[in-house]
Amino acid sequence: MRGLGWRSVVVVMALTSLASQGAVELARGGAAVAEIVVAEGAAPAVAYAAEEMQRWVEAISGAKLPIVKQRSQAATAAVVLAVKPEDASFADDLARIGTTDGYAARTRGNEVHIVATCPKGVLNGVYRLLRRNSDIIWARPNADFGTVYTRKPDFSLASTDYVDVPVYTQRGWQMHAGRNSEQYEWLFRQCTNRSAAHGRVSPENARYGMIASCVPHHNLTGVYITGDKYYDAHPEFFPLVKGERLDPRKNRLRTQLCFTNENLKEVFWQELDALIQANIEYDSYGVHIEDVWPTCECPSCLVPITLPNGDVLKPEDDNFRSTQYFSWLNGLAAKVGQKYPGKMLSSFAYFFTETAPGVAVEPNISISYAPIRKDSRGSILESRNAVTRANMSLWLAKTSAISWREYYGLYCAYPRPIDAVAMEDWRYLYATGGVERTFSELWADMATARHPDGAAFWDFNAPYLWVTANGVWNPYESVAALRGEFFSRVYGAAALEVAEFYRLTERAWFALKGASLYNDASLPLWRRGILEGGLEEACREALTRAAALVPEGNGAKMLAALRTSFETQVERAKVNMGGVLRAAKAKAPLPMDPDFKDPAWLTYPVREFFLKNGDRPKASTQVKMLHDQKNLYLGVKSFDARPGEAFAKPSGQPRDVWPPGEKIEIFLTGKDSQKNDCYYQIVFDVNGNIYDALGRDASWNGDFSLEQKTTNDGHSAVLTVPFKTINLQSAAEKATLEILVVRYASHGEENSEVSTLYNGRHHKPETFTRIELR
Repeated sequence: MRGLGWRSVVVVMALTSLASQGAVELARGGAAVAEIVVAEGAAPAVAYAAEEMQRWVEAISGAKLPIVKQRSQAATAAVVLAVKPEDASFADDLARIGTTDGYAARTRGNEVHIVATCPKGVLNGVYRLLRRNSDIIWARPNADFGTVYTRKPDFSLASTDYVDVPVYTQRGWQMHAGRNSEQYEWLFRQCTNRSAAHGRVSPENARYGMIASCVPHHNLTGVYITGDKYYDAHPEFFPLVKGERLDPRKNRLRTQLCFTNENLKEVFWQELDALIQANIEYDSYGVHIEDVWPTCECPSCLVPITLPNGDVLKPEDDNFRSTQYFSWLNGLAAKVGQKYPGKMLSSFAYFFTETAPGVAVEPNISISYAPIRKDSRGSILESRNAVTRANMSLWLAKTSAISWREYYGLYCAYPRPIDAVAMEDWRYLYATGGVERTFSELWADMATARHPDGAAFWDFNAPYLWVTANGVWNPYESVAALRGEFFSRVYGAAALEVAEFYRLTERAWFALKGASLYNDASLPLWRRGILEGGLEEACREALTRAAALVPEGNGAKMLAALRTSFETQVERAKVNMGGVLRAAKAKAPLPMDPDFKDPAWLTYPVREFFLKNGDRPKASTQVKMLHDQKNLYLGVKSFDARPGEAFAKPSGQPRDVWPPGEKIEIFLTGKDSQKNDCYYQIVFDVNGNIYDALGRDASWNGDFSLEQKTTNDGHSAVLTVPFKTINLQSAAEKATLEILVVRYASHGEENSEVSTLYNGRHHKPETFTRIELR
């Protein structure tokens, strides 16, 4: 996957001519010489396909082709759009297309026919025909400059005799943090056929030809068993967690259910039955776990499960909760099958259901497998993703009704070569399991409160996202060739120079240690990969050379946006450049001083760069460090103009229960009992409640001490961590020590501002900052 060698492909693409003899002429001298034929009563998606053909031919040539219901004498040529035409000459093509949304393009004299077996196929055919016969590219959703093409008054269709059938029959995306027509139209123009926002059966969605599905999202307590309707009268329907029945109205992402409650099973069926009856036009109905981990701890839900083969699953077994859930869902599916033959239920394999259950799954249940912990620095084939591959293999042994639901379009403002990963995933899944359906999540191309770096994310990742969105049609296409096509169409003469920029950032990204997940932070990537990797000037020079070659047009605007975002991220990374945190040697234990006035604390500059998304947070925090032969001393000052209003639960809470509200979270690298590299997590709130873990294992309880004091200007704490607690004994071992400090500033349980030291990332040691013990 590394070193794709796509620079040479860029050259080939730049020199390839799109013209050939025998073309069907659509425009001459900016005037229309052809028309678009759509039959009377054509499906909405076919009518929309005609509008899109008209729109883009006019944009390119200036000629507006008439849309007619039958051929006229005024035009010398025509583009004919049809679903299942009666003409027997198309029979073989339609047979090859089958039930997919593929299409065929055929020339009949001076007519180009786009035929398909469904309306969406015709729409796909228009987009892909235009792509084959012009240099247009819908490069990104940006309405101002996201589409790039060359204006030319003469326009012909030359490549018009072929059949184009997708490998993946479902190609879906869920757009996050910003929804408008430009965002979704970009998806449609890449031939996406499923969108989370366009799953309803409605005239609008029929226009785009999207796959329909009823409530295909997290919904157990959001749609079916809602808190408003059921909690007060039936709290037993909801999960018992740490002795309390959780109320979904009091949890931002709601709650799961008590899946062993017998009364709930009948009530849920009544709700599902009513939903199906009210939405009988759908073929599929979602029953999906909520987006939270906690599951019910009532005695009934902790009873071991005896499988049909006599094996017994205990609550601590990996697939215990999955088996419990799908046993419950199987009961619902059986009732659906009896009352509504042919109807399907869809459900997530996600969080505690990601592991396949120990029971069979009813054939009318469709699984959406969501590998939330998959490492995006490699495909499913790589050893780093062995657990994901094993889980998927177990699911494929259970059912063929499965889709691959990834997070390819969620990332930060750094170029991530996800296209190569995605296409290798898709090839493997298709070849080994016959998987033909995929769905991914994607940030919108705009800055929003939820995702301020949305536009910058697209500035960097447009090539990779375009290749991914188009590559899913046929993942056996060359990633290098698709990248070359993008760079050539968008940047023209500057294609090689822009490609060089991406070669450098890609090399840096692959060289970084640790896993890459959808929620990576951008600034540590720029700091470690580009700044510390010595690649800043080389990246800048490549973009500068490119700018001299693209003086105007939308490609130039895209390049300008890329250059601006590069400089912004680099400057933010420099401000955030932790480098090394120095800890002075303490000559003697120091008494607790909330203002840290002792000269020992002041040996090195106070660290207060707690930046949120590259900006300073409202709540300032300072970090200081000392050490001696046995201990590391960490001093933290959390400034707060109203310290008495800080939220935290009363002291004395059980250890290792995550404390909500105002708190400090610390990650320290160390060694485990076998001397393997690891990291430790220590969390304490303003009332002294503690959570600690070895990695994500909360059963670890560390030997450390904490002193705290609240003053008029905030909260102060000194954490003393013996080196033996984190298994660092020798000088060489201590020299590997790295840290991340996180501040949760909170005057309410749900109102926290989270800021981190040098914008590091929770549970990602590659983003921590090195400590130098002086």
